[in-house]
Amino acid sequence: MPVSPIRQIVVALLQELHSRWTGVAEAAEGRVNSFAKNPPPAEFDSAQTGGKIMEGITNPAPE
Repeated sequence: MPVSPIRQIVVALLQELHSRWTGVAEAAEGRVNSFAKNPPPAEFDSAQTGGKIMEGITNPAPE
């Protein structure tokens, strides 16, 4: 039974999407690994900056 051209196109598109998605996942994993090996400096610590931001929201400076 011959394979329809539409099915061939759909299969090719799914294969392309899968290869791109796995490439994106591998790149993201590489970035995570690089941050684990070389963490950003302390001034970029999200807990620190988040705390400062939240302090400004909950305790606004007097006008």
